[in-house]
Amino acid sequence: MAKTFEQRTETINDTEYVFQFPGLRAANEISDRCKNQFGVVQQTKIQEELFTHVIVSPKVDWDYFEQKKPEDYAQVIKIANEVFQGPFSGK
Repeated sequence: MAKTFEQRTETINDTEYVFQFPGLRAANEISDRCKNQFGVVQQTKIQEELFTHVIVSPKVDWDYFEQKKPEDYAQVIKIANEVFQGPFSGK
């Protein structure tokens, strides 16, 4: 049976965003993919992974934030990072 992961829903500037923890293994694989040769996380890469694996709805990318919702960017990324850090409850 496939594991379902907890989701968190937040409304930011009248847009409802749904975030989901991708699972422990997936989170570690994402972290590994986003580090440079010195082990430093590359922000562009990690945010692209958050767009794909953590922000479930609406589907977002760089154009979404640059052209449609620039005012949401900082808050959405902050919450996506919180969710990405691991299982959560009560938020």
